[in-house]
Amino acid sequence: MPSAAIQAPAPVERRSSLRLPGGVFAGTTLFVAIGALNSQNNLLFWVFGLAVGAVVMSGLVSGAGMMGVRARRSPLETARAGEPWTVRYRVENAARLTPAVALHVEERSTRGGVSIWGFGVGVAPGARATINVTTVPERRGRVELDGPRVWSTFPFGLTRKQIRFAQPGAAIILPTRLPLRTGMLGDLLARAAVGQQSARPSNTGDELFAVREYSPGDSPRRVAWRASARHGELRVRQFSEQVARSVWLELLVEDAEPHEVERTIALAASLAEEALAQRVSVGVSIPAWGFRAPPSAGAARSCELLDALAVAGPSDEASTHARIGHTPSRDVVQVGVHVGPGGLDVRRPEDWLAVGASMPATLEVPSTAERERMTLRRRLSRVIDRLVGGGDDSASGGAA
Repeated sequence: MPSAAIQAPAPVERRSSLRLPGGVFAGTTLFVAIGALNSQNNLLFWVFGLAVGAVVMSGLVSGAGMMGVRARRSPLETARAGEPWTVRYRVENAARLTPAVALHVEERSTRGGVSIWGFGVGVAPGARATINVTTVPERRGRVELDGPRVWSTFPFGLTRKQIRFAQPGAAIILPTRLPLRTGMLGDLLARAAVGQQSARPSNTGDELFAVREYSPGDSPRRVAWRASARHGELRVRQFSEQVARSVWLELLVEDAEPHEVERTIALAASLAEEALAQRVSVGVSIPAWGFRAPPSAGAARSCELLDALAVAGPSDEASTHARIGHTPSRDVVQVGVHVGPGGLDVRRPEDWLAVGASMPATLEVPSTAERERMTLRRRLSRVIDRLVGGGDDSASGGAA
């Protein structure tokens, strides 16, 4: 199974912040205060005093419960676009007497567009709890998280006490897994050749194939010392062996829409994952981005290839996975738009999707109405965040 790339967390840094009352309550309290001053009505003064007292009490109670809270994110698990991704947080209450009630855990990504939000009932004094937060990443790529924020509005929901724990971390969101049509992989492999492999050495072959330059990972037992001395650099003996078939996937993303590019990468990743599971060597080439990964097989190769496709883009973030070389003209299956005969056109999913399967929503182009709703939703979210004090105005110090 491919694993997400995890960055080691930094030491925990605690930051706290105090959120003001909700916009509706604050506005109502202000109008009551104005009415009390203008009319000199004792009842309005009583109401205004109760409102202010509720704000003060809410701040004191929630602040006391948050003083002993500690939180840390557990190691990130494998993530895939369009599938549920569970992030676990360990929350501890170090206080001796005060429980932490109605805790919320929130974390936003500084890169990758993933929002994590979870709710836990409470943690007793001296106890620990695990909060499992499940989210669905919408797109592939690298996600960077800055650290969990634990907050509570107990007991009246008027003031929000928040503590931020600086714990940077990163994970790679793998491309969407597509349900492929039965037998499609066999049709593609019919184009592949079976014969002698000269790309990588074997430890089991017994027939000398050639002497080539040394590359990292070659066994020292294969070093040809006489040839190395003659050429002035390390040379290794390579033996021929009968190996499984290999196939190249050439991704054509020129003049493609963004959702078509994502379809192309998702289709190539699904094909490569299925082929590697059947011990078939798979190579991937994206000429438009200068990306090329040579054919190879194995579980480790599956992880490496999927990680490379996850971060591949025009800026070539996957340059560390790229290899310089020429894609052979044979054994190539084109995937993308404007493909040649025998290729896979991402604009015709009925040719490669399983019967009865539908395209994942993350790879579909949203309609005009959906884009307008998404824009309106973002605007409303920003307005609500401003009204309830959702800005990130953290200040150093302990929760008070």
